[in-house]
Amino acid sequence: MKIIVNRFFKLIILLILFIGVALFEYASAGLGLLNHSNEWHYFYSSFGYTVFILLLWTFHEWMLPN
Repeated sequence: MKIIVNRFFKLIILLILFIGVALFEYASAGLGLLNHSNEWHYFYSSFGYTVFILLLWTFHEWMLPN
């Protein structure tokens, strides 16, 4: 049961980060700090950041001693 709760908690954290990155990038672009083309969607970078964080997290878990 603990493993399921732990994985669920990690998924919730990733979803919160995913949404937070999208909102932060949207606000930064609105302030003129970022410049994107008209075809850009904030989902692209949010997805990329989430995959990157997931890879880091997986590597971290892999490096921990059992």
